[in-house]
Amino acid sequence: MKRARIAVVIALAAVAASSPVWYPLLGEFLSQELTGFSESFRVQQVVVVGNRWIPADTVICLADVPLAAPLLSLPVAVIEKRVMQHVWVERASVRRMPPHTVKILITEREPVAAIRSENLLIATRDGMAVAPVSDDWVWDLPLLTVPKYAVPPAGMRIHDTQARSLLHQIVLLRSVSLDAWRNLNEIHSQDGQIVANFSEPPVELLLNAETNDLTWSYIARFLNHAPRYELSRECRLDARFPGRIIVKRHSTTNRESEIG
Repeated sequence: MKRARIAVVIALAAVAASSPVWYPLLGEFLSQELTGFSESFRVQQVVVVGNRWIPADTVICLADVPLAAPLLSLPVAVIEKRVMQHVWVERASVRRMPPHTVKILITEREPVAAIRSENLLIATRDGMAVAPVSDDWVWDLPLLTVPKYAVPPAGMRIHDTQARSLLHQIVLLRSVSLDAWRNLNEIHSQDGQIVANFSEPPVELLLNAETNDLTWSYIARFLNHAPRYELSRECRLDARFPGRIIVKRHSTTNRESEIG
């Protein structure tokens, strides 16, 4: 009978853990019932979910959940705070999974560009500058080029206005077209305008700070469908004017053709 009762309590605890709607209804009942079986609810394993870059062992070490500790008395908020000390962790959630498991769900920061600096820094989607997770980091990211004074220390948020503007354009492009983002080699500011260099097709693109996702969508389609013989390193695309792209060719006549 005792085992059957424990099974019922575990099932109810699982329901409560999966749906916050049941918290008010089952909270008092579970607190009373589980107290009597506290010795049966001991931590035996810690699992990590959601990690891609950060090793699970690193997260478990940060969480510092003692094995054999009473599952129900674990300080969940404290454990979450420990895990979020890792600069690559954007969000962390700790769940008790009766009878013996602690599950740590993490959301990692998303790398979108490499910052040109003396030491490799990664710019994340939410505007952080972070060091690679490991020394053998393999990356294929666009290069974000900013003045040295604009490069923040590792683990700090990017505050420089120019750097944030350039990063914003990279994030917009990534949200519109992963293929175009992967073909972006480098982006920087020059004479008050944004210059983006692509590998395929090998062109230079002029933008302004007001470029939005609709403009990037149009640019991505143009880069994808324009005849390759029309686009080469000998031409520059000017997309600073809404609704059109001007192809400037470097020749004695400096011929320009307007598309769009």
